[in-house]
Amino acid sequence: MLGQILTNGKFISPDELQYALDRQRRTHELLGEILVDMGVLEEKELEIVLSIQDISSPTDAVGLAAGTRRLLGELLLRGRRITLGQLEFALKEQQRVGERLGEIFVRFGLLSKSEINTVLTFQKTQSGEIPGSELLKLGTLLLATGYISSEELERALACKGPEKKLGQTLVELGHVQSDHVDHCIRLQYRLVTAALITALSHAREASNEPVRDANGRRAARNIAEANQV
Repeated sequence: MLGQILTNGKFISPDELQYALDRQRRTHELLGEILVDMGVLEEKELEIVLSIQDISSPTDAVGLAAGTRRLLGELLLRGRRITLGQLEFALKEQQRVGERLGEIFVRFGLLSKSEINTVLTFQKTQSGEIPGSELLKLGTLLLATGYISSEELERALACKGPEKKLGQTLVELGHVQSDHVDHCIRLQYRLVTAALITALSHAREASNEPVRDANGRRAARNIAEANQV
């Protein structure tokens, strides 16, 4: 699971993971320690990834959603469930028939209803409509990386207005450098991407509906027929 999260979040490449796994088989070292020793992963990043590696259900993975709420199509691209061409097709189809984007993906056999429901819940968790875990919130990551103290975080949260972002407030208070905030935002993006891919993978496995992976010819035929309309 650790290697999967790290590659899904693009912390390391598949080749780097394979090299580390080969070394692990020879030396019986811990995988994370090997990656840190290789210089491809920071120790603090490893600690954060280890805190979320035991994702056992779509609910657990969705609960890790954090950051700015993203559009459905963007999340599906990021979650590696559709291609850019498929998104462009679905958007054109949406303009033509006025149907919801998720319903179009299901109708053409590209995604299951379970996958669409999962990504919609992920969206709502990002926006705070549904409560989620604090693990991947920016403040938590700034604490975990040692850039700020809990007292500084509390002070910033108390000072932050509704329209001002936490990172900006921390910088203005002199508690953190802007490049440290940027580092944690990039870290958050990678971790949230890994959680999203995991959530969609769980949803796909739990669904008995025919989707692209199980019935790719049907989806391709449906799209081809629609393009002839």
